[in-house]
Amino acid sequence: MKTFHYTLLLILFAAGLLFGVQIPNFVDQYQKRIDTHYLEASENFKGFQDIANRFHNGNIEELIKKHEASGDNTFNAEAEPLKKIFARKIRFEREHNALQTSLFGKVKHVAMAGDRETIEETYRAYSPGLPLDTTSIVWGLSISLVLITVFELLMFALRKLFKIGRHVEDPV
Repeated sequence: MKTFHYTLLLILFAAGLLFGVQIPNFVDQYQKRIDTHYLEASENFKGFQDIANRFHNGNIEELIKKHEASGDNTFNAEAEPLKKIFARKIRFEREHNALQTSLFGKVKHVAMAGDRETIEETYRAYSPGLPLDTTSIVWGLSISLVLITVFELLMFALRKLFKIGRHVEDPV
């Protein structure tokens, strides 16, 4: 039984290591997608912002209202796509700004508040690797240690719960 236990620990350690080294890699690929989308959205929006700067003191909401209030159907119909372009720019700008932190902060943000559409996009196109830089190794070892610790605590709790382990015989 001891051999099985140690084998399971080694498997958990290896799986944790392989999974852990992927975390910085995934976050890096996610951030590159966010940056690319942000640059694209900013470029697409630039012309509208220039118009808002010239005619509405930089207020894009005023430009959108002007489009919506227009009697010209073509100009009026531009309001909705303009809103979408503006919302996309703001969305990626927020993500871009949120990722200007430490790796731990980036991992936390992606896991808890990351842009779900971009996370799925990154996952679909993810190219796993085995980076051997210090950061990836530290993350891999940390995940491995957490997995092993959780496993050992679970085994300890199960042994206590079911009183599995050494049985001391009563001297008779």
